[in-house]
Amino acid sequence: MGRFKPTLFALMGAVAMLLMIACSNVANLLLAQATVGEKEIAIRASLGASGSRLVRQLLVESFILATASRIAGYVFAFWGLKGVAAVILAGMVRSEVDIALHPAPLIFAMGVAVVTALFCGVTPAIHAARRDLRIGLAGAGKGAFPQQLLLTVSR
Repeated sequence: MGRFKPTLFALMGAVAMLLMIACSNVANLLLAQATVGEKEIAIRASLGASGSRLVRQLLVESFILATASRIAGYVFAFWGLKGVAAVILAGMVRSEVDIALHPAPLIFAMGVAVVTALFCGVTPAIHAARRDLRIGLAGAGKGAFPQQLLLTVSR
């Protein structure tokens, strides 16, 4: 590494921060999706789906999202490394230096993605499975009447 050692450590810190930001964004998206899907969960539960079935469904959805984002991240990392090596490092590094993706950081990123998917999939799933069905079904969605209007129509 030689004279690039401090730069590489700074770059590693920046990448770690970027990974944390990306994971928090995915976590927020999963939690927002769970909030939007509360009525769907309430309908599924009222039709007879068990709590464990609802938890499994939301876990599968979050793992599919995590897998798709992992694959996209690996593709971007591979092509990004090739682009950086070709453009920036062409005159700075000797040609015999091997610049490649190593499996350890990829496995670490995969572990972070799995933990994020597990945490962000289980939390809303457990909340939705324990929630009162009447509250979820009485939400003001499309086609739902406000309480004031129901009272005036029934009189």
